[in-house]
Amino acid sequence: MKVVVVYIYPLDGEGEHGVKAARFLDSYRRNPPGMAHDTVIVCNGGKADDKTGQRFSFLPNVQLIEHDDRGKDIGGYLVAAKTVEADLMIFFGGNTWFSRPDWMVPVMRSYFRKGDTLYGATAHPGEGNHIHPHIRTTGFWMRPKLLTEYCQTIIGNELRYEFEHGQTCMTNWFKNHGMTPWVVSWTGEHHLHQCMDIPNGYRCGDGSNVLFGCNHA
Repeated sequence: MKVVVVYIYPLDGEGEHGVKAARFLDSYRRNPPGMAHDTVIVCNGGKADDKTGQRFSFLPNVQLIEHDDRGKDIGGYLVAAKTVEADLMIFFGGNTWFSRPDWMVPVMRSYFRKGDTLYGATAHPGEGNHIHPHIRTTGFWMRPKLLTEYCQTIIGNELRYEFEHGQTCMTNWFKNHGMTPWVVSWTGEHHLHQCMDIPNGYRCGDGSNVLFGCNHA
């Protein structure tokens, strides 16, 4: 089974994004995944150079692909899903990092238990009519073919939030097609409506049960 880790690396602001990438890479070194994978770095909004290649070169079977930054991180995820062959893709935004080793073990465990659907390390319960309950897109995984079935074309920046939490969001698409989205912690899989009640989960307790750190977790 070919598993590909996808990381979004914006090239339009080296300072801020360079710091985030350094944190991601340092946390990977200190907390290895515990299982084999290939790696895709999506270079958003610029041309990858030798410095970029060297920065990520220690990651396993790394491939750099360039994207024009349409749709920011969402556009980068879609480009990877459309152009890279994989049985499963794990998508990470630029501000993600790892706090514990063997983080791929619960990722794969969830997939083998629950099958083809949408998974994420954190979720939002929804708010009013404008924010629907959704899997957050800072760290999530699925078979890439499902992502391209949901979204056929690269979206513009104005549709990024609709993709994540609008009425026609990715999470709702999975539910409307009979697939149950799962929030996955170190201790197991949880239904979306339970996302704020996971012990030490996202914005609950000390957060130690969240698989991946990000700017809000």
